[in-house]
Amino acid sequence: MTTNKRYQVEQHIVCDGWTNTWTEEDEDGVTMPQTFTSRAEAHAAIQEFLLDVREANASRYMTEFYRRVDFRVRVVRPQDDAEA
Repeated sequence: MTTNKRYQVEQHIVCDGWTNTWTEEDEDGVTMPQTFTSRAEAHAAIQEFLLDVREANASRYMTEFYRRVDFRVRVVRPQDDAEA
């Protein structure tokens, strides 16, 4: 049986440690953890997110700041899928 790896972005949260806080909705409106088909795709999503935040800060739409070191990409473990 061939298993395709999925990747998730985790953010370091002071009270929870490393957590996948990224979600997406399916066509039925059900929210689930967001995953990516490759490590490169997940890293690109982090970069895009940080760029969007930087632009929102420059436009004064947002005042929160995020640091790249607070994000990492991890392989989704099978039990992570079962919990979702």
